[in-house]
Amino acid sequence: MRKKQCKVGALAMILLAELGFAQSRDSLSKEQAIQEVVVVAFGKQKKEEITGSVQSLKTKDLANLQNGNILQGIGGKVAGVQVISSGQPGSQPTIRMRGIGSINASSDPLIVLDGIPYNGNLNSIPGTDIESISFLEDASSNALYGSRGANGVIIVNTKRGKSKGLRIEADVKTGVNFRSIEDYSVYTSPQDYYTAFYNRARIGEVARLTQPGAVPSGPSPHDVGITALAKLGYNAYNVPFSTLIGKDGIFNPDAQLLYQDNWKKLIFKPGLRREASLGITANNDLVKSYTSLNYLDDQGYLIGSGFKRFGIRSNLDYAITQKLKLTSSLSYTYSKQDFPILFSSPEI
Repeated sequence: MRKKQCKVGALAMILLAELGFAQSRDSLSKEQAIQEVVVVAFGKQKKEEITGSVQSLKTKDLANLQNGNILQGIGGKVAGVQVISSGQPGSQPTIRMRGIGSINASSDPLIVLDGIPYNGNLNSIPGTDIESISFLEDASSNALYGSRGANGVIIVNTKRGKSKGLRIEADVKTGVNFRSIEDYSVYTSPQDYYTAFYNRARIGEVARLTQPGAVPSGPSPHDVGITALAKLGYNAYNVPFSTLIGKDGIFNPDAQLLYQDNWKKLIFKPGLRREASLGITANNDLVKSYTSLNYLDDQGYLIGSGFKRFGIRSNLDYAITQKLKLTSSLSYTYSKQDFPILFSSPEI
């Protein structure tokens, strides 16, 4: 079999001809590499060369996340990665990539931000500043990071300048936080609770009287139910316990509640979530820069909870020579986290 090599320019048309075969025309494209590039521990490799477990999320995957916490937003999007959140706005979620490997030692994965191990809270980095996130679960993650990568490695790369020219991107999001999971079927009003408590005692007395050889004596089943109500120690209505429920088991329609019984309104309230970001990319032959401003105001649905964040980031790449490049990454973040007042009864 004969092999011929020739150099052609981009977008060239190649005519293939051989005696006894039909001619074929093939056009070349501008693409120099058609395989997907994946970020690994030692840098970048083609996807076909990866044999371990590596999963990546790009900018287009992160753009649709409606969550101020980028790691909390990827829950369910990456196979094998478990994200556990407390629900508190601004809290760092618990991430498990290889399960729990030790009782005493930490099971948290190592986070590498722009090539440097990062021990801070990723809540300080908005999703609009992130270029890609790679999750390394194979043995190659231990090749560079050693025991620190035993629980997996999360590589986060922020955006940097690429193409020439000036580009400005603005993003504004707003939404509402509310409780999506309803309560179990429980008594939510004092009327239902008092009626159920009364019937429990009354039916118990009726069941006792229906036993063989039982002799009716003492209070009636209705009086037993009223006595049980009195033992509760408090009455939420403006009528005495003796007239709260009639002998027919029907709640007194004239009874009026003395206080607000909807405790959910005192605990839960829909909260607003507002986020805005501005990214500026300015590039030329020598300097490539990316600068961003971001603001987040996330009010939780639990009254008293919330998270505010303001940040600025500047990534600069300066080509000193063709073989020497200066790279800098600077960021500043101010955040404030509000917690609700929690208390417990001293008798519990």
